[in-house]
Amino acid sequence: VLWSALPEDTHLPGVKLMIEQTLKNYPDDEITSNNFDGWMYFFTLEKGLKAALEEVGYPVTGEDFARAVMSADGTGIWADTGGCFPPLDFTTDPKDANGFHQMRMAQVQNGEIVPLTDWMDLPHLSYVGLEAK
Repeated sequence: VLWSALPEDTHLPGVKLMIEQTLKNYPDDEITSNNFDGWMYFFTLEKGLKAALEEVGYPVTGEDFARAVMSADGTGIWADTGGCFPPLDFTTDPKDANGFHQMRMAQVQNGEIVPLTDWMDLPHLSYVGLEAK
């Protein structure tokens, strides 16, 4: 299962940007799926902080951030990732704490990861009702 693009997908603007920024700061790094993990977390953080700053200004609290990302009226953040990942989407359901709703199937062939499908929708993942007791 793939939830992101692959390092060789440099024709995608989001992948190109992620690689450029990584190598600018860590020129000796090999680009791997770990780079995509970090990029995804900070991509989400950046979009959420920008939305919170637009909504409440500075300073931003954790509650401000959560409210801006997953708003009760379904107007949370949505962002195109430039192909690095499926679109970041916190607008579909305010109870959904998973911003990515698509994945691709892949297979390892001759030591290489080969995508087998295009992006496919995932079932809704709601964390409501799963709180620790």
